[in-house]
Amino acid sequence: MLKSNSIKFFIVILLILGVFFRFTNLEKKVYWHDEVITSINVSGFTGDQVREDIFNNRLVTPEDLMRYQRFNPEKNFIETVISFSIHDPLHPPIYYILLRFWNQLLGSSIAITRSLSAIFSLLVLLGIYGICKELFEAPLVGVIAVSLVAISPFQVLYAQEAREYSLWPAIALLSSLALLRAMRLRTKRNWVIYSITIALALYSHLFSVFVIFSHGIYVLILEFFKRNQSNRTIYSYLLSVALGFLIFSPWIILIFVNPAKIDSATSWSQSTESLSFLIKWWARNLGHIFIDIRNSGYNFNHALEKEDLFFAPLLIILVFYSFYFLCRNTTRRTWLFLLTFIGITSLALILPDLLQGGRRSLVARYFMPAYLGIQITVAYLLASQILNFSQQAWKQKAWQAVTVLLISAGIMSCVMSSSAEVWWNKHINYYFPQAARIINQSEFPLVVSDDNRVANALTLSYLLNPNTKLLLGPKLDLHHFLNQEKNQLSAIDAENQGKEFSDIFLLNCSKKLRDRISSSNHYALKPAYNKYGTNLQRLVEK
Repeated sequence: MLKSNSIKFFIVILLILGVFFRFTNLEKKVYWHDEVITSINVSGFTGDQVREDIFNNRLVTPEDLMRYQRFNPEKNFIETVISFSIHDPLHPPIYYILLRFWNQLLGSSIAITRSLSAIFSLLVLLGIYGICKELFEAPLVGVIAVSLVAISPFQVLYAQEAREYSLWPAIALLSSLALLRAMRLRTKRNWVIYSITIALALYSHLFSVFVIFSHGIYVLILEFFKRNQSNRTIYSYLLSVALGFLIFSPWIILIFVNPAKIDSATSWSQSTESLSFLIKWWARNLGHIFIDIRNSGYNFNHALEKEDLFFAPLLIILVFYSFYFLCRNTTRRTWLFLLTFIGITSLALILPDLLQGGRRSLVARYFMPAYLGIQITVAYLLASQILNFSQQAWKQKAWQAVTVLLISAGIMSCVMSSSAEVWWNKHINYYFPQAARIINQSEFPLVVSDDNRVANALTLSYLLNPNTKLLLGPKLDLHHFLNQEKNQLSAIDAENQGKEFSDIFLLNCSKKLRDRISSSNHYALKPAYNKYGTNLQRLVEK
């Protein structure tokens, strides 16, 4: 039998570890593509402005690129909001507004920028406990749920990323808690609070609409089964939702008046995948909630390794048994809420991929609310079995062992990922650190790129030595060393009094540019490093 004091001590240790993993090595992992876009938005610039300033066939340094990654006092708050609302309407503003004030107050270093997400992730722990307290009578359910989320490798990864994926689930849980309280207390004040949380959720992430829809399905079904039916709760819910969307309506208008931006931002998700491929990725992503010990590039275009799916079947069995156990042993109010919360937010992503084709459902972070619901469900199973003193002793010990194994797997995963330079969630720039190390071995290198993804160049700038020069542009003018004699190489860097580059590298350059160089009389390209999304070549003399 577990002693109360032992459980409390164990939980305190897990919470301390959860906080530690969230705030340790914040600056270590590569500041990747999406985070760079965050800093561009917060600084008040746009991708188009950055492209116009630095992708224009002139030499720049890493320090020049850092200008677009720091708090910019020349851009006021209103200009910043208007800027990214027009150019990035798919990402509502509340996170970026808060981060701008955070950077203005404390600075724009990687650690400081990411620390705001780590703080929001602590609010997720409070939200999880609040939901469990509202749904379950046993306090141990909330304690175990908080413990699972605290050391969940998936939750920790996104607690250390400068995006909205810690704020969004925190507000989604707050909105869910507000709904449960409003339905139980039935006061106007609580329904108004729910309306406000709806608006906050929508302003944190557009997929909050799925959470709100799951709430609606829950309310309708629950009220339908009541003997003394009353439409008051349904009316209160609809009125609250209407008020929440009314507050969000300015951003809705921005979305509809920028269809080109929406199409451009979502074009990556249109590729159709086979059903077996989708199922394997869903299984891998689900497994990462509890264990994530194999660090590999997250490339949708490559087949999954067997190791990716080793633990998935066991975890899937555990999750589905948790659903069964929940439905058999809790009231309709409890199991229906969790099933709609998990099911609706998941099916909203899965069904379009199955019916129309696409790969939206492969992106694990979009399932953040559903994953939290799954962790609550598993926590209820574990807590119930640990506290079930009427069953045979060996069964109780077996469930205690399962709990310890899950927690141990989470801790081990966090230890491995917290000390890593990259992890799978940095997939676009997963191999950039290795390419940068090769470039940094040169005394005075030049990096040439006509890659139109501005964020890649800015990601690289965090990794390069200060003396590195970059030549960037969609239509690079390379006649200095393609059509002239080799001694003209020194003329390209007039700022350094003709100092000759020790090495010239081409990073993710177009085939057209590479073919031009290969067809020249003086120069050729030699592979230096080539992995998914990172093609580095060295310019050599023929």
